[in-house]
Amino acid sequence: MTPNHLALTFFALKQFRASTEEEDKNEDSQSEVLSFCATCQIIRPPRSFHCGACGVCIELHDHHCPWVGTCVGRRNTRFFVSFLLWTGIHGLFTLLLCGIYFPIKNSEGKGLNFASLVNGEADKMILMNLICGIYGLLFAITLLSFGSYTNSLVLQNITSNENLRKKWNAKTKGTNVRSILVDASWC
Repeated sequence: MTPNHLALTFFALKQFRASTEEEDKNEDSQSEVLSFCATCQIIRPPRSFHCGACGVCIELHDHHCPWVGTCVGRRNTRFFVSFLLWTGIHGLFTLLLCGIYFPIKNSEGKGLNFASLVNGEADKMILMNLICGIYGLLFAITLLSFGSYTNSLVLQNITSNENLRKKWNAKTKGTNVRSILVDASWC
Protein backbone atom coordinates (compact mmCIF):
# COMPACT_ATOMS: atom_id res chain seq x y z
CA MET A 1 0.00 0.00 0.00
CA THR A 2 1.53 3.34 -1.08
CA PRO A 3 1.56 6.49 1.07
CA ASN A 4 -0.75 8.19 -1.42
CA HIS A 5 -3.29 5.36 -1.13
CA LEU A 6 -3.19 5.59 2.69
CA ALA A 7 -3.78 9.33 2.59
CA LEU A 8 -6.69 9.02 0.20
CA THR A 9 -8.22 6.40 2.49
CA PHE A 10 -7.64 8.51 5.61
CA PHE A 11 -9.05 11.72 4.12
CA ALA A 12 -12.00 10.05 2.38
CA LEU A 13 -14.60 12.37 3.91
CA LYS A 14 -13.44 15.37 1.88
CA GLN A 15 -12.41 15.62 -1.72
CA PHE A 16 -8.65 15.22 -1.64
CA ARG A 17 -6.24 13.81 -4.15
CA ALA A 18 -2.59 12.87 -4.17
CA SER A 19 -0.44 15.31 -6.06
CA THR A 20 2.04 14.90 -8.82
CA GLU A 21 4.74 17.41 -9.65
CA GLU A 22 2.75 18.77 -12.61
CA GLU A 23 -0.41 19.15 -10.54
CA ASP A 24 1.42 21.02 -7.81
CA LYS A 25 2.06 23.83 -10.29
CA ASN A 26 -1.60 23.93 -11.37
CA GLU A 27 -3.63 25.72 -8.68
CA ASP A 28 -6.92 25.84 -10.64
CA SER A 29 -8.15 22.49 -9.35
CA GLN A 30 -11.28 22.24 -7.17
CA SER A 31 -9.97 19.52 -4.85
CA GLU A 32 -7.30 20.09 -2.24
CA VAL A 33 -3.88 18.55 -2.78
CA LEU A 34 -2.14 16.30 -0.27
CA SER A 35 1.63 16.47 -0.31
CA PHE A 36 4.27 14.18 1.10
CA CYS A 37 6.82 15.57 3.56
CA ALA A 38 10.15 13.92 2.86
CA THR A 39 11.59 15.01 6.20
CA CYS A 40 8.77 13.76 8.46
CA GLN A 41 7.86 10.86 6.14
CA ILE A 42 4.14 11.63 6.38
CA ILE A 43 1.42 12.82 4.06
CA ARG A 44 0.58 16.30 5.20
CA PRO A 45 -2.99 17.53 5.58
CA PRO A 46 -3.95 20.53 3.44
CA ARG A 47 -2.52 23.89 4.53
CA SER A 48 0.21 22.34 6.67
CA PHE A 49 3.87 23.23 6.35
CA HIS A 50 7.11 21.76 7.62
CA CYS A 51 8.89 23.97 10.15
CA GLY A 52 12.64 23.78 9.87
CA ALA A 53 13.16 25.19 13.37
CA CYS A 54 10.87 22.69 15.13
CA GLY A 55 11.50 19.81 12.72
CA VAL A 56 7.83 18.82 12.41
CA CYS A 57 4.87 19.47 10.12
CA ILE A 58 2.37 21.92 11.61
CA GLU A 59 -1.29 21.99 10.62
CA LEU A 60 -2.40 25.51 9.61
CA HIS A 61 1.18 26.73 10.13
CA ASP A 62 1.15 30.46 10.78
CA HIS A 63 4.79 31.07 11.68
CA HIS A 64 7.58 29.95 13.98
CA CYS A 65 7.75 32.37 16.88
CA PRO A 66 11.14 32.61 18.60
CA TRP A 67 9.60 34.58 21.49
CA VAL A 68 7.30 31.74 22.51
CA GLY A 69 9.75 29.11 21.31
CA THR A 70 7.36 27.12 19.15
CA CYS A 71 5.30 27.23 15.99
CA VAL A 72 1.96 28.99 15.88
CA GLY A 73 -0.60 26.77 14.19
CA ARG A 74 -4.10 25.37 14.56
CA ARG A 75 -3.67 24.22 18.15
CA ASN A 76 -2.22 27.38 19.67
CA THR A 77 -3.32 30.36 17.55
CA ARG A 78 -5.95 31.36 20.10
CA PHE A 79 -3.34 31.35 22.85
CA PHE A 80 -0.88 33.30 20.71
CA VAL A 81 -3.48 35.98 19.92
CA SER A 82 -4.42 36.29 23.60
CA PHE A 83 -0.70 36.45 24.49
CA LEU A 84 -0.28 39.39 22.10
CA LEU A 85 -3.37 41.12 23.44
CA TRP A 86 -2.54 40.77 27.14
CA THR A 87 1.14 41.58 26.72
CA GLY A 88 0.20 44.71 24.74
CA ILE A 89 -2.25 45.70 27.47
CA HIS A 90 0.54 45.13 30.01
CA GLY A 91 2.71 47.56 28.04
CA LEU A 92 -0.09 50.17 28.15
CA PHE A 93 -0.52 49.59 31.89
CA THR A 94 3.23 50.08 32.41
CA LEU A 95 3.04 53.33 30.45
CA LEU A 96 0.07 54.45 32.55
CA LEU A 97 1.84 53.74 35.85
CA CYS A 98 4.99 55.52 34.69
CA GLY A 99 2.86 58.45 33.52
CA ILE A 100 1.19 58.69 36.94
CA TYR A 101 4.59 58.81 38.64
CA PHE A 102 5.67 62.07 36.95
CA PRO A 103 2.85 64.31 38.27
CA ILE A 104 3.41 62.89 41.77
CA LYS A 105 7.12 63.79 41.65
CA ASN A 106 6.26 67.20 40.11
CA SER A 107 4.02 67.98 43.08
CA GLU A 108 6.93 67.10 45.40
CA GLY A 109 9.18 69.53 43.55
CA LYS A 110 11.35 66.82 41.98
CA GLY A 111 10.00 67.15 38.46
CA LEU A 112 11.79 66.05 35.33
CA ASN A 113 13.33 68.80 33.23
CA PHE A 114 15.84 68.78 30.42
CA ALA A 115 18.52 70.73 32.32
CA SER A 116 18.63 68.21 35.17
CA LEU A 117 18.98 65.37 32.64
CA VAL A 118 21.92 67.08 30.89
CA ASN A 119 23.70 67.93 34.15
CA GLY A 120 23.18 64.44 35.54
CA GLU A 121 21.30 65.80 38.55
CA ALA A 122 18.02 64.06 37.71
CA ASP A 123 16.55 61.66 40.24
CA LYS A 124 17.40 58.11 39.17
CA MET A 125 13.86 56.91 39.84
CA ILE A 126 12.44 59.56 37.51
CA LEU A 127 14.91 58.60 34.80
CA MET A 128 14.14 54.90 35.27
CA ASN A 129 10.39 55.59 35.03
CA LEU A 130 10.92 57.58 31.86
CA ILE A 131 12.83 54.70 30.25
CA CYS A 132 10.26 52.17 31.50
CA GLY A 133 7.39 54.25 30.10
CA ILE A 134 9.01 54.55 26.68
CA TYR A 135 9.69 50.80 26.69
CA GLY A 136 6.05 50.09 27.64
CA LEU A 137 4.81 52.36 24.85
CA LEU A 138 6.99 50.69 22.20
CA PHE A 139 6.02 47.24 23.50
CA ALA A 140 2.30 48.08 23.40
CA ILE A 141 2.40 49.60 19.91
CA THR A 142 4.34 46.67 18.47
CA LEU A 143 2.34 43.87 20.06
CA LEU A 144 -1.10 45.39 19.62
CA SER A 145 -0.45 46.16 15.94
CA PHE A 146 0.85 42.63 15.34
CA GLY A 147 -2.14 41.25 17.26
CA SER A 148 -4.59 43.21 15.12
CA TYR A 149 -2.80 41.97 11.97
CA THR A 150 -3.06 38.37 13.20
CA ASN A 151 -6.74 38.85 14.09
CA SER A 152 -7.50 40.25 10.65
CA LEU A 153 -5.85 37.22 9.04
CA VAL A 154 -7.82 34.83 11.27
CA LEU A 155 -11.05 36.55 10.24
CA GLN A 156 -10.08 36.12 6.57
CA ASN A 157 -9.20 32.42 7.09
CA ILE A 158 -5.56 33.00 6.09
CA THR A 159 -2.38 32.33 8.03
CA SER A 160 0.50 34.80 7.84
CA ASN A 161 2.56 32.11 6.09
CA GLU A 162 -0.10 31.78 3.38
CA ASN A 163 -0.53 35.55 3.19
CA LEU A 164 3.17 36.13 2.57
CA ARG A 165 3.39 33.32 0.03
CA LYS A 166 0.03 34.25 -1.60
CA LYS A 167 -0.71 30.54 -1.66
CA TRP A 168 -4.21 30.10 -0.21
CA ASN A 169 -7.40 31.51 -1.70
CA ALA A 170 -9.58 31.07 1.43
CA LYS A 171 -12.51 29.41 -0.33
CA THR A 172 -14.21 28.59 2.97
CA LYS A 173 -14.42 31.88 4.85
CA GLY A 174 -15.10 31.63 8.55
CA THR A 175 -13.96 28.07 9.14
CA ASN A 176 -10.63 29.25 10.49
CA VAL A 177 -12.33 31.52 13.02
CA ARG A 178 -14.60 28.75 14.24
CA SER A 179 -11.89 26.09 14.39
CA ILE A 180 -9.28 28.33 16.02
CA LEU A 181 -11.21 30.57 18.38
CA VAL A 182 -14.35 28.59 19.23
CA ASP A 183 -14.05 24.86 18.54
CA ALA A 184 -12.06 22.99 21.16
CA SER A 185 -12.39 19.54 19.57
CA TRP A 186 -8.60 19.31 19.18
CA CYS A 187 -8.10 19.20 22.97
